[in-house]
Amino acid sequence: MSSRGLTLVALFWASCVLLYGQAGPANRQKVDPDAAQRGRALYLQYCINCHGTLARGTDQGPDLMRSVPV
Repeated sequence: MSSRGLTLVALFWASCVLLYGQAGPANRQKVDPDAAQRGRALYLQYCINCHGTLARGTDQGPDLMRSVPV
C-alpha cells in the first residue's frame, strides 16, 4: 500500500475514534444541580407568565423548547 493510502486509512480510523467519543442523541447532558436550581428560580420569577409552565409558549411569549438559541 502506498504512503498516501496509509495516510487515508489512518485519517479514517482517527475520524472514527473521534466520532465514537461524541455524545449521541440518546446521551443526556449532565446538569449541575445548583445551576439548575438558580435557573428554575429565575424562570419562575421572570419567564413563566409569558412562556408557560413547560416553556412551550403562550399568547404572550414564544415556545422556548423549539427556539434555536435555547
